[in-house]
Amino acid sequence: MKNCSKPLTSALLNALRSDASKKISRIAAEIKRPVTTVFEEERRLRRHGVITRYYSSVDFEKTGFTIRACFFLSAGEGLQKTAESLMRNRHSNNVQVLKGSGLFVEAIFGRIEHFLGFIKELPAERSIYYVIDEIATESAVLPEDLPVIL
Repeated sequence: MKNCSKPLTSALLNALRSDASKKISRIAAEIKRPVTTVFEEERRLRRHGVITRYYSSVDFEKTGFTIRACFFLSAGEGLQKTAESLMRNRHSNNVQVLKGSGLFVEAIFGRIEHFLGFIKELPAERSIYYVIDEIATESAVLPEDLPVIL
């Protein structure tokens, strides 16, 4: 494994982060590099585990899930049990364990009644802090001299 710092790596990763469905030929044209060069770089990054998967970003409102709740949950002693329960819940879209005894939860709902029922199912001993505004998501632009350990 070596530490490589390449403008090509940064350009490719930025392009894929902005739209993972882009074809390699389109990315190559946008960053003005040969398709084979970009293809080989993408393959190398996958092989070394830098790129682990591609996924879609869903507009939940268009699917009928008009309520999106993001909150921090202090779960105390029952952190693991609470996290496992939330991961199995059909409304949970994203569950992350925080340092200490907390969780970050993103859940989606079609109706307010579903959200209220979801909250009632949480452990009795809890503190919830709601995220009221999302300023940026996946918006970091990677620098051209990005060090990538391979």
